[in-house]
Amino acid sequence: MAWTHNLGEEFETRTVMHAALVLAPLVAVATASGQPIWLEAAIVSGSAFIVMEKTNLAPLGVALHGVAIAVGFLVLLAAISTPPAFVGATAAMAGASILVTAKGDKLRSLGNFTFIPALYLACKAAEGTPRAALLERGLSFLPYIAAALLPVIALAAAEHVRDRDLGVSHIRHLTRFRRRVVDHGVAASFAEAMVAVTFAVACASIFVEWRHVEHGQWVIWSAASVVTGDAASARRKLGDRLLGAFVGVPIGVSLGFLMPHNGIVIELATVGTVLSLVAFRRYPLAFGLRCALVALAIIDADQSIAFAVERVENVVLGGVIGLAFVFGIHGLTLVGQLRASRGQPPE
Repeated sequence: MAWTHNLGEEFETRTVMHAALVLAPLVAVATASGQPIWLEAAIVSGSAFIVMEKTNLAPLGVALHGVAIAVGFLVLLAAISTPPAFVGATAAMAGASILVTAKGDKLRSLGNFTFIPALYLACKAAEGTPRAALLERGLSFLPYIAAALLPVIALAAAEHVRDRDLGVSHIRHLTRFRRRVVDHGVAASFAEAMVAVTFAVACASIFVEWRHVEHGQWVIWSAASVVTGDAASARRKLGDRLLGAFVGVPIGVSLGFLMPHNGIVIELATVGTVLSLVAFRRYPLAFGLRCALVALAIIDADQSIAFAVERVENVVLGGVIGLAFVFGIHGLTLVGQLRASRGQPPE
């Protein structure tokens, strides 16, 4: 049928197979040990894999990216018990995720997939952890981050060895940060987007802290996610996220009630959520699948359907906050340009 053919064209078969390969060790250890904490670290593997693929990182580059994730995680976790510090830290990291595009717009993935895992893991680690134990909790998770990076480093090493030029020594080759020279895209005009995402994330973080929102990372990241290169694409991104949430969550909830309640289903849903980051070329399909799998995991864990509905609410709220600042900053920029042009003498 035509729709199955079109869906097949959207599916990133090779990328998904490689992503599954780097996630397999974590799934195996989690299954053998019965410790779900290994699956929490899967977001590190997925994020490192995406950045490796998009920017052609060599093993050393993957390791340094992992260090950046770990540092961001510890900074956010240390700040999370002090609302003003948490707001400042999240806003600064969100702004930095845009700043890297000054070297090329394709580097947005590097910024995004440093901020996402750091934010997710910090909020996850803080759940149910006393304030005095936050640092200990963070430090105890660092070995899991390191373990999650190892399969990605191994994959990068295999591809890096294959790419070695005959005239370059092995030692010099292994000290490179990237596998080969790549095009990072056009150096983006980042100032407007960086200001918008900084204020949007700060506003979302303030709301999360003020209202004590459960799973507040969904609001914060949704606010950051819709901030793209221009107002039109930001509006389109919000529409894609709303469509994915409103379609995906009900499907996930329905599957959650139909499927058996056991750890295997939750493990598969968790791994599938990470794979959805690379599974499809079109964002609405990927985000819809991600929402469905998150909702499936929530329902299968015997949590209330309200938690699944909360996912939609947080996506909507964060997206609206982000879009408001995109239009607001863009409007102020246009007003400034108009005033500047009126102040110029006629030619």
